[in-house]
Amino acid sequence: EFVETQVDVTVSKAEPYVKTVSPTAITYGDTLSGSELSGTAQYSSNDTTAVSGTFQWADNTVKPSVSDSGKTWYDVIFTPDDTANYKTAAGRARLTVNKADHPAEMPPESISVPYSVETVSDQILRDINISNWSFTSNDPLSVGAPVTLTAVYNGEDAGNFNTETAQIIVTRSSCEHKGSSHIQNAKDPTCTEEGATGDRYCDICGDLLESSTAIPANGHSWDTGVVTKKPSLKEEGVRTYTCTVCSEQREESIAKLIDISGAEVSTIPARTYNGSSQKPVPTVKYGSATLKSGTDYSLSYKNNLNAGTEAAITITGKGKYGGIKTVNFTIKKASQTITIEASPASIAVGKTATVSISGNKGDKSFKPTTDADKALATVYRLSGKVTAKKVGTVSITVTFGSTANYNAASKTIKIKIVPAATSSITAANLATGIRLTWKKVTGATGYLVYRGSTKIATIKSNSTVTYTDAKANTNGTKYTYKIIPTASTGNGTAKSLVTYRITRPAISSAVNSAAGKATVKWSRNTRGTGYQIHYCMDKTFKTNNNSVSINSASTISKVIGNLQKGKTYYLRIRTYKTVGSKKYFSAWSVVKTVKISK
Repeated sequence: EFVETQVDVTVSKAEPYVKTVSPTAITYGDTLSGSELSGTAQYSSNDTTAVSGTFQWADNTVKPSVSDSGKTWYDVIFTPDDTANYKTAAGRARLTVNKADHPAEMPPESISVPYSVETVSDQILRDINISNWSFTSNDPLSVGAPVTLTAVYNGEDAGNFNTETAQIIVTRSSCEHKGSSHIQNAKDPTCTEEGATGDRYCDICGDLLESSTAIPANGHSWDTGVVTKKPSLKEEGVRTYTCTVCSEQREESIAKLIDISGAEVSTIPARTYNGSSQKPVPTVKYGSATLKSGTDYSLSYKNNLNAGTEAAITITGKGKYGGIKTVNFTIKKASQTITIEASPASIAVGKTATVSISGNKGDKSFKPTTDADKALATVYRLSGKVTAKKVGTVSITVTFGSTANYNAASKTIKIKIVPAATSSITAANLATGIRLTWKKVTGATGYLVYRGSTKIATIKSNSTVTYTDAKANTNGTKYTYKIIPTASTGNGTAKSLVTYRITRPAISSAVNSAAGKATVKWSRNTRGTGYQIHYCMDKTFKTNNNSVSINSASTISKVIGNLQKGKTYYLRIRTYKTVGSKKYFSAWSVVKTVKISK
C-alpha cells in the first residue's frame, strides 16, 4: 500500500575547503593590500568539486618586513560567488617581501660644518635633522679641507633596504669671528700723553681682527677755580685753577672791585600793603651796562611791611662790584577785600536772615540803605540780623572802618522778602470735587495751588482765596493740598492741609411710617464711617434744626420720631469719615420733604 506524506527538510550552507592561496610579492613599506591573491577552493577536502569565489586578506593594513618574507602566515578570507549555498571560508598564506631601494631619510652628499666643530661625530647629522644615520669614524676635521666619510643607516627598520650606507663629503668652515674678542696692548691717554686703542683678537681662533690706533692726549680739565685772594676796591685778587685729572694748577688775576655806589638805580613806584614784606627789584645800571641781581649785587630790605613808613633797599656789590647803595620807596594803605553774604538770600515776612561778612579789617556796621528799605525790614546795626516786615527787595549797606594798613570801605547786599504763609486753610467736599478756602496774605500778588507735588492752579489775584479741585472725586481717598503765596520777589511760604474725599449719599425715600414718625432710607457709602441727618421745618435749615448721627456705614435707614402731625419736614444727609480724632464730612445730599399726616 503506498502512502504519500510531506516533511520539512533543512539544508545548511556548506563551508568550502580552501586548497591553495597564491599571493603576489610586495616591496618593504607596502601593506598586504598591495599583494593580489589567487587560489583554489573545493567542496571539501575529499570532494574536489570546485567552488568559485574571491580571496582577500583578513587585515590588508598589515605592513610586513623583509624578515617576514616566506615565513610569516597571514589570514585569508574566501568569499564564494554562491553565497546562498556556501559560507565564507578561512585560509592562510605566506608571501615574498622584497627590500626597498633605500630609507626615506637619506643624508645629503655634502655637509658644511661651522669652525667650532673640530671632530667627526653623529651630532653633525643631528644638526641637519638626520636622526637614523651614524658616521663610522670620529677623526679630526681640518679647516677648509673636505673629507669623505661613511655613514651607516641604523633606524629601527634597518635590514629592509638595498642601500643602507652613504658617502658624505664634510667640510669644516673657516672662523667667522662672530663670537667674543679681546683687546691687548691698550693704553689710556693722559692730560699730556697720547694712548692706544689696542689690538683686538678673536677669542675663538686667535686671529688678529683689528690693529691698534693712537688716541690723542686729553688735555687738562680745569675746575671752576678758587679765589685764593679776594679783590677789593683798592687791590686785584687771584683765582687758582686745578686740573681735575692730574692736579696741575694755574693762576689768573682778578680785577679790582667797581664801587656800586656810583650805579644808577631806577625809581621804585609806590607799593600797596598786602600783608607780606614788600620786596621790589629795581633796575641797577653802571654806565651803559645793566647789572644782574644775584651776580653783580644782592638786595636787602628794611621797614618794608606796613603802610606809612619809609621802606629802604640796600644794594650791596657782588662779584666784580663792591660797596653799597641805599634807595627808598613808599607803601600805601590797601583796600579791604570783603565778601558779604546773606543767609538765607530770600526770606518770608516775619522771618529772619543774617548778613555775614569775611575779609574785613576795620569795625563793621549794618543799616538799611534808604528810608524805603527801613520800611521793608529791621536791620540790627552790630549783628547784621535782618527781620522782614513787608514784601519787597531790601538793600542793606555794611560799612568798615579804616586801620593802619587798610582804607575804609562799604558794601551793599540785597535780600528778597517773599509773602508769609496764609494763616489758615480749610477744605470742604462738594457734590463734585473739593473746595479749598484760605486767608488772604498781605503783599501777595497771587497763589499757587498744589495737590501733592503737582501744581493744579495758578491764581494771579491776591483777593481770590478759594479754589475748587473738580478732579478730586475718588471716594475715600486722602488728598494733600498746599497753598503758596506769590509775589514779584518770589514764592512765599507754603501752607499744607490734609483732607479726604467723601462722596455724598442720596436719600432714596422719606415716608411718614407711623404716628409722629418718618422712616428715611439712603444709599450706602462703604468708604465712610457713618452718617449725619439734619431735619427741620425750615427749608434753609437755619432755625430749629435737628440732627441725628448714625455711627455705622452699613446702616442705610433711620426712623425719626417726635414729629408734629400736619407739618412738612425737610431732610438732608451727609457721610462722615473718622481718621484719628478728626471727622471729615461729605457734601449734603439733595433735600427731601416728608409730610406728617399720622
